Amino acid sequence: MSRKILVFTTSSILSIVLLVHFGFTFIYLSPANPLKSKQWETIFHYMNPLFTQNWKLFAPNPANQQLNLDMRVQYVDNAGATRQTNWKSITLPVIKELQSNHFSTNARISEFQSSLISNYVWGDKEEKEQSFQSMQRYVNYILDNKKFEVPGKIIKIQLRAVVNRFPNYANKDKPDSAGKISYYITNWWNPSSGQAGGEKA
Repeated sequence: MSRKILVFTTSSILSIVLLVHFGFTFIYLSPANPLKSKQWETIFHYMNPLFTQNWKLFAPNPANQQLNLDMRVQYVDNAGATRQTNWKSITLPVIKELQSNHFSTNARISEFQSSLISNYVWGDKEEKEQSFQSMQRYVNYILDNKKFEVPGKIIKIQLRAVVNRFPNYANKDKPDSAGKISYYITNWWNPSSGQAGGEKA
């Protein structure tokens, strides 16, 4: 009897969780309406960035751009000299691992990066600032997991969002690299404290 109660309780809780999740998703994807406007802040924070979706999920279009996040740092080497690295992609390693293992958790990381870049490049002032702060936390994760190392102590960090818009349909025979590339560069910040901001290169 107790096992039946456990199964029933677990099933009920799971059903409620799924119902709430799909309810949020339905409202998020629905056209503008009073309920969506009233609860938008709550819905947005629930969906973004892990569950972000749009109508392309149901009517997908060919990708027309590539988003990449680059990073460079200034550091003091063992001799006491200040040096600066070249730009290094922190998106490419995620994509490579995802291509070699389609069940990798990097799928979520890739979506997270794309969401950060989109909000930083095309968002309003508040979204840009929030995205920049999320970028800083993401960089801390990268450094803590030794995915970006230098022979010394890092004193400044800078990110660059790269948007490569592929050639349009009329120029479909041209390679992706022939598209328009735009750079959106953040301010330098100290690893221990950051200041939001950036500029288009």
